[in-house]
Amino acid sequence: MIQQFFSLLLVALTLGAHPSGASLEERRVRASPTVAYQTARDAFGLLRGQAEDLPRHLQSHLAKILSSGTYRLTPRAVQHRRIAGQSAWVFLDRNMICLSQGHGGGAACSTAGNAAKAGISLGVFSPPNRRYPKPHDFSLLGLAPDGISRVVIAIGGRAHTIPVKTNLYTASAEQPIIVRRYVREGH
Repeated sequence: MIQQFFSLLLVALTLGAHPSGASLEERRVRASPTVAYQTARDAFGLLRGQAEDLPRHLQSHLAKILSSGTYRLTPRAVQHRRIAGQSAWVFLDRNMICLSQGHGGGAACSTAGNAAKAGISLGVFSPPNRRYPKPHDFSLLGLAPDGISRVVIAIGGRAHTIPVKTNLYTASAEQPIIVRRYVREGH
C-alpha cells in the first residue's frame, strides 16, 4: 500500500511537471489521437501487434490514478509483455502513451511525440520502515523507442548497461536507479 502511494507520488510528479508549463489536461487534448496513434506505432514496434484488453481490475486502478476532472481513461492499442518476471502494460490514451506495472502499481504517461524521442521511465521503491530505515527495493521499468538496444543506468554512482527487449527494459537494486542514456543498435 505504501509502495503504491510512492508510485502515485512519482506519477504525479512525472505527469505534473512539463517544460512547456502546460497542464496535463491541456497536453492530453493538444495533439489529435489519430496523429498520436500513428506516431506511437511508428516509434514503438510493440504497439504494432494485435491489441489486447486491460484486465478490469487494472483498468479500474489506472482510471483512479490517471483520470482527473471530466477526463476519463480510454486505453487503446493495449499491449502486455512480461520482462524479467514483471508484467508491463503499454497503451495509448488519447494523445498520450502510457507504461504501467501489471499488478496495481504505478503508471507513467507522456505525449506520443515526446515518448517517441525520449521514451518513458517508471520508477518505484519501498519507503523506509522499522526494519529498513532507508528507501529500498528500487525498481525501474522503461519503454524505449525502436532502434534502442541498450540503456545505460547508474546505481550508486556506478554505470551499468541493460538490454532493451521489445522496446522494454527493467532493473532493480537497493539504491536509486538513474537512466543516463540510450544506446542505439550498432553502437
